[in-house]
Amino acid sequence: NAQNLNFPGWASFDSSTNRFTIINDYLALMANEVELRVGEKRLRCDSVLFGRDRQPRAIFEYKAESVPLTNKVLTQISTYNMLLHVSYLIVSNGNQHICLHYNSEAGKWEFLPEIPDYSQL
Repeated sequence: NAQNLNFPGWASFDSSTNRFTIINDYLALMANEVELRVGEKRLRCDSVLFGRDRQPRAIFEYKAESVPLTNKVLTQISTYNMLLHVSYLIVSNGNQHICLHYNSEAGKWEFLPEIPDYSQL
């Protein structure tokens, strides 16, 4: 569950409108239930983290504890990123967390061992 997310600078809480929400000291820079549109199709990101310049920095996708983090989940969050163009993709089911960073120099996505602090995003 959300209480298992113990990363420096981050906290979590249960929400009546979301399964859980991740917050940090920059709460105003986090948007939840973000709607994206591709033509007539509507998509919804669980959370998007913005920089102080109001540009998106990371997309978060939250799954229930019983949902394994598979390629299907990574494809889902990657679809959102086709519209937002962020450098960090973060998925969690409360027990397992995956953080990907786009290395622009190498031109590829890399798995990170932990979620970086906001200042590193």
